Amino acid sequence: MSQLQCSWVPGTFNRVRMNSIHDLIEITIERAERILGRGSLHDLYLKGRVTLTVNEDVLQRLSA
Repeated sequence: MSQLQCSWVPGTFNRVRMNSIHDLIEITIERAERILGRGSLHDLYLKGRVTLTVNEDVLQRLSA
């Protein structure tokens, strides 16, 4: 399991920056919600940041 810190890409409304100990990923919010589940990024909309605990399989799917 790894910690995944998510925040908005500055200047965008639909891109998310995801930072783990392994990698820095920038993907669309739609793709992130498809992989992580729609409710998983709820705090991102409210606070601008969210930290999730994910397994290695999810990290691979996000970076593919």
